[in-house]
Amino acid sequence: MNTHTPLFDRFKNHLIIVVAFSVLLATISLLLYPLDLLSTPHTVTGFVWSNLSATASNPGCIFTLITLMICVFYKSKFSDEFKVNALIQLLLLLVLSLGLKTAMKQMTHSPRPYTVVMAESTVIASPRDFYTFSHSDKLNKIAQMQGTVSQWRWSNWQTEMNYAFPSGHTTFVTLCLLFFSRLFLMSKRYVLCAGLLCWAVGVAYSRLWLGMHRPADLFGAVGLENVIFLLVPYQYHRLTPWLMEKSQVMKQKWT
Repeated sequence: MNTHTPLFDRFKNHLIIVVAFSVLLATISLLLYPLDLLSTPHTVTGFVWSNLSATASNPGCIFTLITLMICVFYKSKFSDEFKVNALIQLLLLLVLSLGLKTAMKQMTHSPRPYTVVMAESTVIASPRDFYTFSHSDKLNKIAQMQGTVSQWRWSNWQTEMNYAFPSGHTTFVTLCLLFFSRLFLMSKRYVLCAGLLCWAVGVAYSRLWLGMHRPADLFGAVGLENVIFLLVPYQYHRLTPWLMEKSQVMKQKWT
């Protein structure tokens, strides 16, 4: 009996990607964490990690998604029906990931690591004290750290003042890794799949380096996204034909 069905291969590839990503994150966490957030990094180092992190921020994440979609679908052999199914799934993954990630942050109330540095520098009384301030007061407190920490970290702290768990950036890169790696593997584009994995690991580490997250925040994001990914279906037998029919009608009207 042949057990290598499309469903079997799909979950096998999913497991391989998840294990590889998790092992690399665990290795980085063990070897390179914790970090001294008050150290002065080389300009190139700060530039690389800050800009790598930006590829999963807003609006950088939009350009990342567009780039990945072009890499996957441009001149691909996927059928139109397959592409529509994939785009519906991607949209659902994005909406659910954003909503659940935001909800979990509000439930856990986990302070970001940089608030610990601010407390140790006596800028605030305690990490949790930071979250009692208004938005403008938070900015003023972070402004007091200018000159104490590198510009790369300090500028990032100003843009993200919400809670830490789970990591939103790691949630996004895990989504991209799980969704697009499946399509790359189906197309036997292994180099692109490996590059996607390296990018995801790099973004996740950048969050540690910038003082935005702890390893637990990263693994919480990986776990959350895996649950979402396994629950969201791959095919939409009723919606896809309807959308394809509507698109054909629109094409006829414009031609």
